[in-house]
Amino acid sequence: MTRLIALISCLVLWNLGVAQDLVITNAHVIDGAGAIIERGSVVVIGGLIASVSEGDAEGQGTRIDAKGMTVMPGLINTHWHLLNGNTDEAIDEYIETGLADVLKSLLGRGVTTIMSASDAYPNILELRRKLADGEISGPRLIAVGRH
Repeated sequence: MTRLIALISCLVLWNLGVAQDLVITNAHVIDGAGAIIERGSVVVIGGLIASVSEGDAEGQGTRIDAKGMTVMPGLINTHWHLLNGNTDEAIDEYIETGLADVLKSLLGRGVTTIMSASDAYPNILELRRKLADGEISGPRLIAVGRH
């Protein structure tokens, strides 16, 4: 399990940088649709998954031999309250001081997308912009607003 978390964390952190090409080989691959490939490859081109296949794969870019490790899709948390506080000032302070650790912790556990449930507007939209622009590191944010 530790090796799985380490591999997911490396891939997530790698993806926060400049999009590049990557070939992961010799991995136990969980495809997210119920299939498991015992010895598979994942090819990433320009930061996007181009193919998942059995056996070795050809491709340009950095090669990672993931022998003994598992590759799986990022996890999605569909109900998360990100912003704590009752006032705009408290929420802004939390965004500036405490939220970064929460977001990094989510990434470290393999969560690559979160859906904000009923967080304060317009603060949540500004946070979504900061995440999308790379000003803050964290999972992709889907903001659904109030009920």
